[in-house]
Amino acid sequence: MFGGLIRLLVKQARKPEGFFGRLFAKSMGSGHQQVAIWALESFRFHDGDRILDVGCGGGKNILNLFEMYPKSAVDGVDFSPDSVRVSRKLHAGRLGENCRIEEGNVMSLPFADSSYGGVTACETIYFWPDFIGGLKEVYRVLKPGGRALLIVESNDPVRGKIWTDHCAGMTIYTPDEQVEAMKAAGFREVEAKIKGDWAAVSGIK
Repeated sequence: MFGGLIRLLVKQARKPEGFFGRLFAKSMGSGHQQVAIWALESFRFHDGDRILDVGCGGGKNILNLFEMYPKSAVDGVDFSPDSVRVSRKLHAGRLGENCRIEEGNVMSLPFADSSYGGVTACETIYFWPDFIGGLKEVYRVLKPGGRALLIVESNDPVRGKIWTDHCAGMTIYTPDEQVEAMKAAGFREVEAKIKGDWAAVSGIK
């Protein structure tokens, strides 16, 4: 029964669907709030740049970015239609030129080359089907000099086995693995900051 609950939770974390998925999308941003704020304070973006949140879920990290960078436009993308719906509802008053929330996949982001000064990915890289391939897409949509920031609550595959054992396709990456993947995707000045099981990994295009 415990394993079944974990499978359900991880399935909804990967791609929220249906009524329960929408509730999950609304709640998971609050659950990740501490690690998100810590990471965003560890690596700064330029206020005034357009920023993209990949795997935006219910839109909480978009809100964090607006609050930290009030001169910036902030967009979101998620491959769950239900997450997009929840996120658009949260940001209904902002939608337009300064906030676009789209359905899309990290493996083929629906944005032009060099569109963003910054990209964040909070608690989502576990589920990317091709980690380096997804990072190359992030690299593509970044402007030269733009920053990518990966944020995870779990950076230890051993301690994370309780989750990965019950979810095919979920991978927990160590900070060193994340750094090497970013370098392989073309990023420079790659740096990791660690706080317990949390990790924030940044790279510059």
